[in-house]
Amino acid sequence: MMSARAAALVRDWGRLSPLARVAAWRRLPRAEAARVFRALPDDGRWLLYLGCDDGALAPLTGAERAGARRVGRAERAAYRRALA
Repeated sequence: MMSARAAALVRDWGRLSPLARVAAWRRLPRAEAARVFRALPDDGRWLLYLGCDDGALAPLTGAERAGARRVGRAERAAYRRALA
């Protein structure tokens, strides 16, 4: 269930400026931010993606896991090159 503040952000999303949208979303606690992110249309999610650093959105987009896999592959490749 969304808090009143998070529900108000989703409800008022179209009336806020892009900067106000991102700023309000970043002030939410992590769980509330995730709920708002999922409740937004694709263009709202895209705005948050553009307006936030990767660390803020990674848990919501799955990029955290993908990034960890890329780092793991890069480390393994570097290790194999070092041992060759």
